[in-house]
Parts: sequence; structure tokens; C-alpha cells
Amino acid sequence: MSHPRISSLQAAKIIKLYAVHGMNKSQISRALRISLGTTRKYLDYYDDSDLSYTDALLKSDRQLADLVNPPKKLPGRKSERLMGLFPEIDSQIRYHDCNMKQLWTKYYESEPGGYRYSTFVEHYDRWRKDNKIDKHRRNRYLIDAISPEDLAVLNKWRLSTDRRRWEKSVALLVYPVSTYGTDIALV
Repeated sequence: MSHPRISSLQAAKIIKLYAVHGMNKSQISRALRISLGTTRKYLDYYDDSDLSYTDALLKSDRQLADLVNPPKKLPGRKSERLMGLFPEIDSQIRYHDCNMKQLWTKYYESEPGGYRYSTFVEHYDRWRKDNKIDKHRRNRYLIDAISPEDLAVLNKWRLSTDRRRWEKSVALLVYPVSTYGTDIALV
């Protein structure tokens, strides 16, 4: 069962109460209002570490927590490969009017054991934030071309009092015309 990650201050308190004050796991758990499993987890990290009683006594809460907090997972090869693709993916989104679903499909075809769509997008967003890249508005519906006849119909619908036709025309006329996709049939 997964135990929640606690603040570094609380992790340090757990260790100090155990090492310095001699409290047992259940007493610490009750005193800090933390589950017994979480308390056990952090005390196991303390027991596995090379920290001594004097370390627990002399180190600041931040230093103590950094020494005892569980190690963060290192990215695997699949994640590293994906991170290497993101600069090109970002460029495709920004300058070639592709959408994320199209790029994920291309990625998934080339990497059969790759990430699913939602995880792919989550990793992209994290990569974008880590590299301080502004969010680009993703266009899900790309339109290849609007014929002059269809454009006339859309403009007529835009001026219409029929709400459904007005909504469709406004939605279609707002999106930029792309070099990808298929023609639209207005019915």
C-alpha cells in the first residue's frame, strides 16, 4: 500500500522524536497525526542510513530530511528517449500546425511499447515547464481548406438567427486553415 509523502519538516520530526527523545513508532504516529505505515517508512530510511544519534541531534531539520527522504526515481530509457523527442515535437506543434494527438500517434507507431496518450501529454507538459517554454494552444481540429462555396455558407450561418448554425460557423471560422487534415463537408 502506498504511503503519502510528507513534508521534510515532518520527516525530520519523526527522526528526532525517535533518535533523540526515544519515542516508539506508534507514539510518533499519534503525536504527529501521521499514519503508522508512513512513520515506519521514514524510520526504515533512517535505520538504513548511516546517520547517528549526534547527526540527528546536530543537523538542521532540512539537512536531516534531505539525508533521510526516500530517493527519487531516476528516469528510465523509455523516458529519456521521449525527452529527446520533445524539442522536435514542440517545434512541430508550434510551426507546423500539428496537434498533440497526431504527434503521439506517430510516436506510438515508431515506439510500440511507448507511453499512452495521457502519460505522453503529461511528460510533455512537465518537459515544457522544466524548460520554461510557454504553453502553445493545441488545435485539435485541423481544417485543410474551406472552399469558396463553403465559406459563403459559413458566413451566411454566422449571420443567421439559428443558434446551432451560428455556433458551427463561428467555431469553424475561428480555427486557422491548416496544411494537414481533410476537407469539411457542411451538411
